[in-house]
Formats: sequence, structure tokens, C-alpha cells
Amino acid sequence: MTPIEKVEGRAIPLGLKNVDTDVIIPAHWLKTTSREGMGKGAFETLRADPDNLFDSPEYK
Repeated sequence: MTPIEKVEGRAIPLGLKNVDTDVIIPAHWLKTTSREGMGKGAFETLRADPDNLFDSPEYK
């Protein structure tokens, strides 16, 4: 396996002291064996807030 040497992308400050795995991907998204479409569930609970930074133009 080739090691990952560099990851590029944008970071979003979550403003949380701890991030529970259910914040990253809620459990109801894990009831399938397919990984297809799981990105839609990423940070779903945080995205539900109308003031979330995921929708902010500076982080897109």
C-alpha cells in the first residue's frame, strides 16, 4: 500500500471541543453495506443549522 504523503483541501472550524463519531456520520447512515452516497450524511446534524459554515461561501 502506498502511504499518503499530502492531503489538500479546505478546513472548516467546527467550534466544538469534541467531535463524536455520530456528528461525523450519524448512525442511520451506517445501516448499509454500500459506501455510495454516504457523503450526503457527513456532518448532517451540523448542516441542519441554517447558520452552519458548510454553506458559507468562504468554505466552499
